[in-house]
Amino acid sequence: MAGAPERTCVACRKKGAKTEFLRVVATPAGAAVDSSGKMPGRGAYVCDNQECRAAAIERGSLARALRQSKLKRVEGLDSSS
Repeated sequence: MAGAPERTCVACRKKGAKTEFLRVVATPAGAAVDSSGKMPGRGAYVCDNQECRAAAIERGSLARALRQSKLKRVEGLDSSS
């Protein structure tokens, strides 16, 4: 029997259940947090803590995973806790 879907954080590479992470989706305007998990488009997962969120943006791993040249800010990521 299959378990919960497993995902990997693009910042720290920790693996875990899909529900443990925030999904960030590439949008025409840049990127946004997908709280429903159902937005269309390329997505990437980040741990739900400030250190991983900051590292994913600063090191460029989030932009790389979303196949975008650069991300300065992600809509909803700064205010998420």
